[in-house]
Amino acid sequence: MKRTLAIFALAASGTTFAASETPITLTLGAKLHSGGWTGENKGSITGDIESTNGKGMGLSVGLRRDRWFSVLALQTGSYDFDDKQPIYDDEVIRDDESSLTVDSGFFSIGVGYQFNPYFALQGGFKSHGQTWENSNREITYVGLGIGATGFYPLSKTWTLYGTLGLNSMTIEDDSGNNIGDAGSSSLELGAAYRLTPVSSLSFGFKNEAVVAEFDSGNEQEHNLANLFIGYNHGIRF
Repeated sequence: MKRTLAIFALAASGTTFAASETPITLTLGAKLHSGGWTGENKGSITGDIESTNGKGMGLSVGLRRDRWFSVLALQTGSYDFDDKQPIYDDEVIRDDESSLTVDSGFFSIGVGYQFNPYFALQGGFKSHGQTWENSNREITYVGLGIGATGFYPLSKTWTLYGTLGLNSMTIEDDSGNNIGDAGSSSLELGAAYRLTPVSSLSFGFKNEAVVAEFDSGNEQEHNLANLFIGYNHGIRF
């Protein structure tokens, strides 16, 4: 899967809510998510986009020193469609099959600074690859962006958080050719439950929204919305 640059959403972890008491904290995280892919094809190709099923998982590695932090995250997903499929080019004929699977993969790396226990800013690098399993077609969204995260502690063990990110992206085909441009936003809302001083569970909702304009003249809007559950564990050095 190609890499792309984009807004990085801070990986939710109870160990990232406050500055570390030791010089460096390494945080390992894993998530399971389930949801759907919806949207609309516009232009010479029209029609709704709606998956019948979607699920996947994610992994993250974070480093923190005092108020500075960085996180690398990988996320995979698989979405099934019937006739309401995402189509981006007139030369790409709609699959005649009654079912179609599109794999979605994210790679992101970001760096940020937490100003206080309630607010952090970050920016980074993200790729969002989409692969049609039946025909081996692939496109990748590439962009740079910034994001903001807010935290609201409810108690010593529970913290609510939200992350909003915005970015500008280019779109590449499987040969690396630029085939369009897009704007993207991400929203994550969740809660983290601290199990120990270095481990936590997280629960929440995340939506990736994209508005794409292809060089072919076609346009596409789509949302990948998922519920997730995650576990994070920190190692202090």
